[in-house]
Amino acid sequence: MIDLQLVRRASPMVDICYLLGSSTSPEQREEHLDEWLKLYWTSLDTNLVRLGYPGNLYTYEEMMRNFKQNFLFGVVVGALHAMVSAEILLTHRQRNPMISDYSFRWSTRRTNPPNLTWTSQMKRR
Repeated sequence: MIDLQLVRRASPMVDICYLLGSSTSPEQREEHLDEWLKLYWTSLDTNLVRLGYPGNLYTYEEMMRNFKQNFLFGVVVGALHAMVSAEILLTHRQRNPMISDYSFRWSTRRTNPPNLTWTSQMKRR
């Protein structure tokens, strides 16, 4: 996968880990992680076949290995991004009280640091 945001070649799991690390709670990941990853892999495989690539080009097992390798990166970078976003919103809100409460709550909804421990779904089976 080519990531044009950072202009680099990387596993698709880098972006998936960032998305999950920055947009979900540990409780949501505990409950839905397997479901989300299976859905992602199925959609990716189906679309690769539609584009003319052989099926199972990127196996589920390979995807899970990449996920486990990149998960900590995604959570840490996602948490840093959320903290920076919250600080920017706080600064802008102090300067301009018209910034909506919804925007402010969205970026500051988590009061606890992210849980960096591996959940049962992420442990090797």
